[in-house]
Amino acid sequence: MRGTEGLRQWQEEQERKVGAPSVMASKQLKRFDKVKGLRIQEESQDLEEVMEKRTREALGQQEKLKAEHHHRAKVLNLKLQEAEQQQQPGKQAEQEQLHPPFQVNPAHHWLLDV
Repeated sequence: MRGTEGLRQWQEEQERKVGAPSVMASKQLKRFDKVKGLRIQEESQDLEEVMEKRTREALGQQEKLKAEHHHRAKVLNLKLQEAEQQQQPGKQAEQEQLHPPFQVNPAHHWLLDV
């Protein structure tokens, strides 16, 4: 029986020797997986923040361009109005040349004395 007892003790010791590194490796693997998961989560959050920042920047740039376009449209509209007003006297003179106003010949003023 002594041989059997020794064999059992030897077997338990071997299991402890083999089991201890296995348990340690399992714990290390769990820690590694946890750290890896945290890194992935952090990288994902960083990427999301960068995307949100770029989106805000793009929207800001779009609003700026929209305001610039609106301003340019106003300026061009004012220039167009000025040009049209400057052409008005020219158009009026052109109309008068085509259709001169009615004038009475001074020699015929007696026609107006009614």
